[in-house]
Amino acid sequence: MKIIISESQLKDKISNLINSMGFLETSRMFGGIKTFKRIIDSNPELKSLFGNYFYGIADVDLLTKERTRISYPFEIIDFGLDEEFLTLYIDIEVDFDNLTSEETVEYKKWFHVVAEDLAFGVNVEFNTPEFTSLMIDEINGENAMEYYQTGDYVLNDYKIYDIYMKTK
Repeated sequence: MKIIISESQLKDKISNLINSMGFLETSRMFGGIKTFKRIIDSNPELKSLFGNYFYGIADVDLLTKERTRISYPFEIIDFGLDEEFLTLYIDIEVDFDNLTSEETVEYKKWFHVVAEDLAFGVNVEFNTPEFTSLMIDEINGENAMEYYQTGDYVLNDYKIYDIYMKTK
């Protein structure tokens, strides 16, 4: 049996689900982030209400002479959620235009280290558990897992600051 509902009814039902269950649980009901994003994007009213829920800002403080907060926009690709912990799998947006290939690789490695150390602040439009982490799956739409480092990898905050300043 096929059920047909109006766009207004769809907006009301999705809004009610998000308000009662939360954004992530609702997206899980609709088949995950990618599927849910297609549904939201296809309806102008839903997109105006919830379109920003698929995006966020990751920020981190660099410990240089003066504490420097740097921020990066991201899109949520997927998530893992249990009662106390949320992992957002993201595509982070970074400008590499003015960097050498060596600096670009170092910067990409640094993103993974910061994410693994849970050092990114996570700013999103929906409620999250107290413990929220980021896993950087993509950088600018490209697979970023090849830059993931195991073991001890250290890159000085001053060096990252210098690289970051070249991207401004």
